[in-house]
Amino acid sequence: MTDEKNGAAPAFVFRLGGQVGPNNTMEVTFGVPADMMPADMDKYIDKVRARLDRQNDIQILESAHIQLRNAEKQLADERERRAVAESSMRGHWATSGRKGDFKPTGSQAAALDNHDQNLKRLIEDVIPGFKATIAELERKIAGDA
Repeated sequence: MTDEKNGAAPAFVFRLGGQVGPNNTMEVTFGVPADMMPADMDKYIDKVRARLDRQNDIQILESAHIQLRNAEKQLADERERRAVAESSMRGHWATSGRKGDFKPTGSQAAALDNHDQNLKRLIEDVIPGFKATIAELERKIAGDA
């Protein structure tokens, strides 16, 4: 049934909004015919909601790629800091006239252990976590396309 004045059928207007990525929101305004059955209306609204969810996943994926690159840079930096620290310790060992193979002192051993723990966390937890998140989001986005 159309409105005689403007030729438009009566409709319900909906506004859906949601988080899209870590720092953005998106709002969609749309209408459905007033004579649409509630079950069909729900399906339509669910489709729109799914599009918002997909946009959110795309933004989260972009953020996850950035976080992965940052974690990989942290790993390289931590490896370099550990190598520099150990080299300095070995140099001090040699110049102090100590005999035998290098053996870090208590505080030196603690510092090297701290570097090793940071490396282990990045290698075993942080980087694989970002890679798993990225893979899952890519599968989810491809399935929603």
